[in-house]
Amino acid sequence: MGYPRVVLTLVPCVQAEHLDVPLLSELLVYGLCGGPVVWMIAVTLWRTFYNLQLARSARRSELTGRSDHSRDTGYHTDTVVTGSVEVDPSHGVAIRTEIDQQGSCWLYKGKTQYKWEETARRVVARPFSLRLDDGALVDVEPSEDALVVDPLDQVKVHDPSHRTIAAEFKQGERVRVVGRLFEKGMPDATGGNYRGSVLRRQVLRSPPRSRMLLSSEPLGARFRNRARFHARWLAAACLVLVLVQCGLLSAYNMRKWMGITVTGTVTKKEHVKGGKTSMDYVWVRRDDNGAVVRLDAASRCFRKLNPGDQVNAVFASDWEPASQLGPRPTAPVAMSGLLGVFVVAFALVFRNVRRLTRPWYEQKKVTNTGQGSLDPQLLPKR
Repeated sequence: MGYPRVVLTLVPCVQAEHLDVPLLSELLVYGLCGGPVVWMIAVTLWRTFYNLQLARSARRSELTGRSDHSRDTGYHTDTVVTGSVEVDPSHGVAIRTEIDQQGSCWLYKGKTQYKWEETARRVVARPFSLRLDDGALVDVEPSEDALVVDPLDQVKVHDPSHRTIAAEFKQGERVRVVGRLFEKGMPDATGGNYRGSVLRRQVLRSPPRSRMLLSSEPLGARFRNRARFHARWLAAACLVLVLVQCGLLSAYNMRKWMGITVTGTVTKKEHVKGGKTSMDYVWVRRDDNGAVVRLDAASRCFRKLNPGDQVNAVFASDWEPASQLGPRPTAPVAMSGLLGVFVVAFALVFRNVRRLTRPWYEQKKVTNTGQGSLDPQLLPKR
């Protein structure tokens, strides 16, 4: 690509139905038509590999009953640890999630519908330990934003339309914890062989920029399903990016990355009218090789141009759409705008589908709907 010489003529020229400012063309083509898809590719690629990593970690943890810190995905990497809860007897509960819900019911096509919608959520979390199958202990330090994946099987009714449902982990329950493993030093209670000796012990904490997940159910299938979900959207985003940038906007990209700016002389011009549309063409003889090329011209430029005038033009190949009037590559307004709207809508669909298909414990609000009367004792579906 190169723009070796730009001749300022008395008749500045612009391609028909193109933006006048090259910078606006770049913002439209790469910002609006490319940015949302690149964001999708980055998100889906990262979430695919992240969920695959957790699925492998969950499988190793289930099979061996050990934390996999000795693997490549060890310290300072999110991992899954499986074991039995050991908690201070004075507390009895390691972590408890309480969700307040308000109920409503209505008639729809002669059938009664109900909905329980979350109004508030509280998490009571205390440090506890996990006893692994090999007898080792891992300390767990959950935060109050930890996610609890356990049946919400405890119900406290306040009145017919208000209730609190809860889930908790108690002493002896088997649990899978997703977090990040660290090591910490603890005083040796036995005294050891040396004064002030320190024991190294594993501790599981919330991942940075994420939340700890505690589950009574195996997590491998959940992580694999989310990995497949993001992988499908990754393939779709790559396909859209190729179709838009390498297909529909290929002429602009050729002019942008392969084109050169040369001067030429107008040899003739022609106004072609067909039905309700009309086109203005000018024939330009290139000064560098003498080739004559037909180019579209904006109407305001066409009226000012006359044979013999010198103009600037960008050429990328012998393919006519890869050439244009003007000193710098510009993009077609209508096509780029429509493609930008399509790409943004595509990214918004992905964002909404990703949000709606998240597991219930990752939803902002837990909502239960169904047919029948409003029964506060009815447990949520898992």
